[in-house]
This record gives sequence, C-alpha cells and structure tokens, in this order.
Amino acid sequence: MDHKKDVEKAVFVEKTDEEERQVRKVDMFPMPTIWVPYLYSYMDRTNIGNAKVAGMNGDIGPSSTHYFLAVVVFQIGYLNAESKRFIVFLSARILSGTFGGIVAGAITDVLDRAHDVAGWGWPSIVEGAATVGAAFIARFFLLDYPATTKSLTLRRRELTVARLQANGITSSGEHGELSEVPHWNAFMHSISNWRLWLLCACYMTIISCYSLGYVNPTWPKDWGTQERRRSKYMTVSLYVVAFAITFPTCILADRLHTYRPIMAAIVLALGSLFCTLSAGIYAYVLCYVFLCFINSAIWTANPLALSYASVPMGPLHQEARAISLALINGMRNLAPIYGSYLFQDRNAPKLLVGLGTYAGLLIFGAAVYTAVFVLFRRPFKART
Repeated sequence: MDHKKDVEKAVFVEKTDEEERQVRKVDMFPMPTIWVPYLYSYMDRTNIGNAKVAGMNGDIGPSSTHYFLAVVVFQIGYLNAESKRFIVFLSARILSGTFGGIVAGAITDVLDRAHDVAGWGWPSIVEGAATVGAAFIARFFLLDYPATTKSLTLRRRELTVARLQANGITSSGEHGELSEVPHWNAFMHSISNWRLWLLCACYMTIISCYSLGYVNPTWPKDWGTQERRRSKYMTVSLYVVAFAITFPTCILADRLHTYRPIMAAIVLALGSLFCTLSAGIYAYVLCYVFLCFINSAIWTANPLALSYASVPMGPLHQEARAISLALINGMRNLAPIYGSYLFQDRNAPKLLVGLGTYAGLLIFGAAVYTAVFVLFRRPFKART
C-alpha cells in the first residue's frame, strides 16, 4: 500500500513528547553519519598546508604558482562528491583544523621516511584512507526522503513531514500532496529568482576567504617560528578560538533567526577590520591574535549564511528549492580557483595582497547582507 499521500496529509502539533522523541531519533541518523566523514574530508584536504611546512618544499621545490595550482587540483575529488549532500555540519569543518594540525604533526613525526615516503606525504595517505572508510560506512545509515524512508515507521514519517511543512520547509499542493515538477522547469524557476543570485553573491564573499586555511600553517614559520614542528601545531589555536566563538554565536542566531543577515553583516565587518589591522601592524604576536579573529569571522559567518539561505527559499517547490540551495552551495567551489593565488611567497611575511583582498570581500559581504535584511523583509510568494 502506498502511504505517501497519507504521510503528506498529517497534521502537526508543536512541542509534544512524540515530536521531541522523533527529532532525537531522526538526528541520530544524519548527525554522526555526515559529521564524521565531513570532519575527515577537511582534515585530509587541509593537509597540503601542513605538508608545505613539514618539508614538501625542500623535497620537490614547488613555486608559489605550483603550490596554489596544487591546492585547486587537490579539491577536485572532494568537490565532485559534494553535490550529493547539503546538510553539512560546519563544526566538523572547524574542528578539522584543530585535529588536522595535531594529527598531521604526529603522523609526520612518527612516519617520516617510513617505506621511503617523506613525512609530509603520510598525513594525506592515512587521513585519506580514513575519509574513504568513513564515507563507505556512512552510506548505510543515511535516511531517504522523510515521506519515503523505510527506516521510520509510518507514524514517524507522518510526524516528520508534518513538522517540515509546519516550518515552511516542504511545499505542498492544495490537498497536501506533493506535486511533481519537471527538473527543467524547477531549474528555470530557480535561476529566475533574483533572491538566489543575491544570496550567491553574499555566500561567495565568505567562501572566497576560505583559502586562508591553506596558508595558515605557513604563517607562523614566515613570522619567525622556524622550527617546523612548532609552526604546525600553532594552527590549532586558530580553530579552537573559531569554535569557541562560532558555537555560541550560532545558538544566539537560532533564537534571533530573523536577524541572521544582520549578525552575518556584523561578523563580516569585524573580519574586515581585523584583516586591515593585520595588514597594517607588524608585531607578530598581534598579527597572530588578529589571525585568530579573522579565522573566527569566516567560520562564524558561514553557518549563519547557510542557515539563512533556506529561509527565503522556503516557499519554493521542493525541487526548485533543492536546486537553489545546491547552486548557492555549489558556487563556492569557484573560490579556490582565484582565492588560492592571493597569498604568494614573494609577498611574505605580511601577505598584504591577500589580506587587502579579504578585507574588501568581507566588508562588501557585510554591505550585501545588510541590503538582504532590508529587501527580503517583503514576503516572497513562490510561483506554482
């Protein structure tokens, strides 16, 4: 018997014991199965920065152009798989910087020259294998669509779909059923929505600054921390500070959800300020402190942007909404192409070109998010 229509007609009553139990049960499926592979994937892809300070330059002697071309190529395998997931747990990405520096340093020291492989190459081998293994296991635990998944009982599917509809996340037809929309129509509906492109512009100002993660391990060395082991571990505090700031900020944003664009604008403006200060001050201790706050601003703005992006897209049909959110998340993959070339060795140790570009991008993002807050206050009605 096809229970799909019955599932989609369910009535939702907020804050019942049954709802709370259902939320906990559903969370137990995607959270661990996506969070762990996501953590591993970013630990693995940031290893190229750790490899640079662990001796890669001495072994193969890449120029700045070669290094940043490698950063772009290094992304391809990961970016091809990202279209298959949207719900990402950005805390895993932040903590990957913390764990990545510690784990990469330990692996480099312990396995240096094992099997005639240089120490800087081992983190990519070990963590790459762990990433593949975690992703293979995760695929057996991920849920299907709420209305069709076999991992939930009929009643739990009804409750899940009704809860999504009550929050404006799932569009429904006149009688509650979900109508099918041709993919081409959904695509055209998505790209003709001006809100999509404004949100893309906002998000790319944040993601363009993510290339900072590939040069973070090299900065302490450029600033005088010549011992390569110490320079690798100095990146840990950057992500500890980012996590400590991002977590409470996002909790506050969840309570003040209508003001997420303003909160993102404030965070980006502060990030731009710290970029400007770091470019103009030559005291290395202060620059390191500013780098902690720049990193925190970038990581904090990202979840604010992603969580808000689904709000103005809520009235869209589910196919059009999925395409819109995928485009917003997918456009960020252009960032490593140009962002990785902003920090050249010839500009060390201050890297004024990169910091100046970041300052401009972040303040532009702050201005656009302020405009979004004003423009999106008008209710949006999706076309049928």
